[in-house]
Amino acid sequence: MQTKNNQKINFKLVKPADCLTLRQLVLRKNKAIETCIFDGDQLKSTFHIGAFFNSQLIGILSLMPFKNDRFRLNKQYQLRGMAIHPKMQSKGVGKELLTYSLRFLQNKNINLCWCNARAKAVNFYQKHGFNSYGEEFEIKEVGPHLLMAFTCLPNE
Repeated sequence: MQTKNNQKINFKLVKPADCLTLRQLVLRKNKAIETCIFDGDQLKSTFHIGAFFNSQLIGILSLMPFKNDRFRLNKQYQLRGMAIHPKMQSKGVGKELLTYSLRFLQNKNINLCWCNARAKAVNFYQKHGFNSYGEEFEIKEVGPHLLMAFTCLPNE
């Protein structure tokens, strides 16, 4: 993948601990690193995907096998903790990381990817095929969110 500035970005699976610094920097500013550890991080069925530029981790997201009863599809994963380093935001990294991750789930025959999107990120997810469900809700000490989901199409 190349960003808008023709910079080469690579994606690979990372360990849960590799996600903490970016989660804290982008999603949990001024909060303890322990607030960046999510339920499900250590599950063997959880996937943490990193975006790398010049071998530096610049973006992360986690995919966890959590079923949301709002959706009928059985094979569901929750997208959590998507974070792009502030210096790399608005360069296409988030779009490519999300696209790579949805393709990754599709290749694993997962039917649905859902997330609790921050209110300020709703437009980003909508641009990339996610639909919103229900009313905005508050996650304590994090802010307003909206339930969103992407239906993964089967491989052809």
